[in-house]
Parts: sequence; structure tokens; C-alpha cells
Amino acid sequence: MIQENDKERLKLAVPVPDVLARLGFRTEHRGYMYYSPFRDESEPSLSYDARRNLWYDHGSGEGGDCIRLVMLLCGLTFTGAVELLRGMCGEIVPVPGMADLGHAVPKRRGLEVTRVSDTFGTSGLVAYAESRGVNAELLSRYCREVTYRNLRDGRTYTGIGFRNNDGGYVLRSDGFKGNTGSAVTTLDSSGRQNPVPSCGTVLVFEGFFNFLSWLVLRGTDTACLDVVVLNSVNNVSKAATYISEHGHAEAYLDNDAAGRRCLERIRLSCPETCVLDCSQMYAAYNDINEYLAGMQRRDKSSAKDTPRGPKL
Repeated sequence: MIQENDKERLKLAVPVPDVLARLGFRTEHRGYMYYSPFRDESEPSLSYDARRNLWYDHGSGEGGDCIRLVMLLCGLTFTGAVELLRGMCGEIVPVPGMADLGHAVPKRRGLEVTRVSDTFGTSGLVAYAESRGVNAELLSRYCREVTYRNLRDGRTYTGIGFRNNDGGYVLRSDGFKGNTGSAVTTLDSSGRQNPVPSCGTVLVFEGFFNFLSWLVLRGTDTACLDVVVLNSVNNVSKAATYISEHGHAEAYLDNDAAGRRCLERIRLSCPETCVLDCSQMYAAYNDINEYLAGMQRRDKSSAKDTPRGPKL
């Protein structure tokens, strides 16, 4: 069995940011606040105590040491997480006879889909989409109403689901971001989910609300080009082969450090593809969805301020 003093030493041996980096997650931060590895977010919500090497995710209420972090992110038992951390420390030989002090944990998000509906019966989800500039018709074309169970608390929730190529769903609702699997989504020029390219140009988006926002801004319900939605900047390597099968790519990525790194990784991974950075279109905003929301606010304000003529 692992000794208590050895366990305490291991908790401090690998800093939490190093764990995130080694596992392929974002490590940029604002002071002591890091971007949570448990969901996509534009504002960091994971706090880090460097002195004690502890973390706390304000979005999920989870927290703990680096062993607990590895267990949750990799779906490992206590033993497996310890062995992985030992490898990060260069201790490649595990302690013989180490007891399994933990239990298998749910997959990364701990979410289980129980029902998928083609129609949105939850008005709050439609209202949430409309608050982000996406109308109900467009939402219904590309998304589904997904009922899912949180395996951590046993409760059931409903969210907007965007299907990825592995059959999982990216889930969104007011105040929640999650997924039931990490994979990209590829759509052909007719708007159907299709892993095979259908034309020579592909549009690249980080999240599905950014893709839907592009459609709203263009006044169409179909891109008429291939589309890849990364569903997370961490999935860029999974999209590289698909993108490289196109001669041209238009990248509508976020105006932040992660978006810039993502663009660079695409260019390095797809040297034969001409990759155009389209983020200047919304340079004053973090992403294209915020740009859309800003445009709609201005339009409403202009309409409100326009003087009306006299009644006839």
C-alpha cells in the first residue's frame, strides 16, 4: 500500500498547470484563475492555489489535489492516477502491491443521455438560443433537445445538443456547458453531418453557436461549403486530416490566445491548405457570436431611436 507520506509528496510533485499541459488542456490564465478543463469557456473559472497545489472548479463545485484532477480528467481509479503522476515525475515503476484505494469514476463530464428529441419543447432553451441571436428554426435544423442525467448528482436536465462525429453531444443551456464525448462535427455543403469532404473549401469554427451565428449573419440556413466545428480547441488535432483534404480553409476562431494558438496549429498541421484568418471580421469582439449579439443590439437601438412620422 502506498505510504501516506509518499502520497502527500506526490500531491505536490506535479503542479496542477503541468498536469493540464501534459494532458493537452489549456494553461493560459488570469492571475490564479485558469480555464476549466471540464468545459469550453470564455472566462476562466478554475482557481489554483500554487502554495498547496490545489484546484477548485467554480462551475462544477469540484476540487482537490492533482491526483483527484487526473482521476476526473482521465476516468482513472486512484491507482491509475497515481501511476500516471509517477510517470510525469519520472518514476516509471509503480509501487508493488499498491492497493486500489479509489473507484472507477464516470467519464470526464459524467453525463448520460436519456432522450433526444427533434423538436424543442422546453421554451427556455429556445429563449436562450434567441438571446444569443439564433432563431428557433435554425436551432431546430442543426440541434436537438437532449435530456441527460448528471451521474454525479443523479439529477436530470435538458439542454441544447449539437451532435459530434462520434455520436456524442455538446450540451448548452443558460449557465451550463458540457458534453458527452469529445469529438469534432463535420458538415457537408448541404448541411448534413458527413465525415467526407464535399467541396474544396471548409469553414472552421470553435463552437456550434459560432457556426450558427455565421449563418445568421449571412442570412442563410446552409453554408453551401464544408464545415468543421471543433467543439473545443483541444480537438484541433482531430480535425487536421479533414481540414488538410481541402485546398482552402476559412478560420472563424476566437480572438484570444487559445484561438491564435489553434490557428497556428491548423496551419502547421495542414501546410498544403491555404488557411485564411477571418477573425478580423469581429476584431472588437471575443468571437463571432458576440459580434452577432452586438450587431443585433445596435439594430434594435437604431430602430428605437428612429423618429416615427405623424399618423395619417
